Amino acid sequence: KGTRYSGDYFDGNQNVSISYTKLLSYLDLPLLLRYYQSEKWSFLFGPQLSFLLAAKIKNDENAQRLFELPETEAAKDYYTKFDVGLNLGAAYTINERMALMLIYQYGLLKIGIDEVYNNNGGFEEQKYAIMNRVLLLSFIYTFKEMNSK
Repeated sequence: KGTRYSGDYFDGNQNVSISYTKLLSYLDLPLLLRYYQSEKWSFLFGPQLSFLLAAKIKNDENAQRLFELPETEAAKDYYTKFDVGLNLGAAYTINERMALMLIYQYGLLKIGIDEVYNNNGGFEEQKYAIMNRVLLLSFIYTFKEMNSK
């Protein structure tokens, strides 16, 4: 999960194009209910718990030069460690070994964290409206079917 930003920054003389990519690695635990519409089509719905494992920012050369940033930065402190979402999707069975699945993951919690100055002369943690939204396309291939006895 993550995002990519690119835009222009005026460095005092000219506009310079900069970009960076935020990469968020989660352990996702979905609990999906499946409704079979037909032998080929099924629909999926359910909650998902997500645990943040790692987060990093990759800066392009211009962002590194202009803002004196490293190529890669650790960013785990800027995100909450936990997210909850809802999944909604469909699956199409091609044959007994292959299927396609399309799922939309809709994060419910604000996951961005920033420290802001408060009226008491200190800093406090504040969550801001960055939420996970993911479209997932999966190709499923079954290598061997389990025989029941």
